[in-house]
Amino acid sequence: MIVLDRQKQTLVSRSSDPAEPVRAILLSAGYAGGLGAGASSAKSGAGKQDGPSVIKVRGGDLKYSDAEHKAVMRGGALGTVLAETGTATSVSNEVELLLLPPGNHAGKDAGRRR
Repeated sequence: MIVLDRQKQTLVSRSSDPAEPVRAILLSAGYAGGLGAGASSAKSGAGKQDGPSVIKVRGGDLKYSDAEHKAVMRGGALGTVLAETGTATSVSNEVELLLLPPGNHAGKDAGRRR
């Protein structure tokens, strides 16, 4: 099920069938180091540009807010979220994705919000 709200500029999708999870495919900002590169790779020195890559996320429910430029995938009825890149795989209860506006070439602190 997918629900679009034009007024609030949100998208919500849910699945309770393990055979048909909610899936999202995104293009990364181009940082080396796989998942979580914005914060963790900066500490290890691997936060340099390495070209864009594909991030595949699969779980039980997805909530996207255009106003916040944020998507949150939760395990929901399926239990876990699986996030994959070409070089890393992550399994968790929840994944938060911050989406940069087009043309934003932010540096190592791109993923930090405060």
